[in-house]
Amino acid sequence: MPGKSGAKDLRAAIRGARSHLREHADAAAAPQRKRYLKSPFRVLGARVPDMRKAAKLAKGAAAAADMEVLEAGLAGLWKSNIHEDRMLAIFIAENVRGRFDAGHVSGLFKAWLLDSSNWDFVDSICNGLIGPIAEANPIAWSEIESWAGHDWMWLRRAAIVAQIPAARRLAFDAERLERTIDALIDEHQFFIAKAIGWVLREISKKDPDAAEKLIRRFHHRAAKLTIREATKRLPPSP
Repeated sequence: MPGKSGAKDLRAAIRGARSHLREHADAAAAPQRKRYLKSPFRVLGARVPDMRKAAKLAKGAAAAADMEVLEAGLAGLWKSNIHEDRMLAIFIAENVRGRFDAGHVSGLFKAWLLDSSNWDFVDSICNGLIGPIAEANPIAWSEIESWAGHDWMWLRRAAIVAQIPAARRLAFDAERLERTIDALIDEHQFFIAKAIGWVLREISKKDPDAAEKLIRRFHHRAAKLTIREATKRLPPSP
């Protein structure tokens, strides 16, 4: 039984992970990285490989802790005003994502998305957590699909990006993807248009015909950015 020992072990593991991040921070790189990420938080300058290494330091404790303890540990990281601490929360959760289900998609991870205002958090949450969790728990897809009509732009982006992990393996639901694109294609907002192009480009890598069919379906409504992103891996039109 994890009990209090589970909480103690997880707290110690998270402290070690945060220390690892700070030991590998590059203060000189931080300003440029902050601009690139458009992060509202302080940026230490740690690289993604170092963040993932830090997260692995907490994997055992995160796997052993009971869910309440794990969620509390993740919440503590997510409340940080340090960009890399929040990414650490995402990567620790990703390392034990088999513990999460559809309730976490509509609860914890949706709350993170609603508290995110840059692509780094949103795309990491969707690619590493929400998409794979929904594939294992298909009941979550109705919640995700509903985000296409949400007021928060980043949640609308998430409705598309969450389908990218399946698209990469050609395991996506074509009807669901088409409905989501149809709901968002007229918006032409930069991050929405780019996300639509991104998912279509991923499909084009393994099934150009399927990607071209979707591109033709939405071509006259799509932003130029969407078409440009979607066709990067396709041969030029004659």
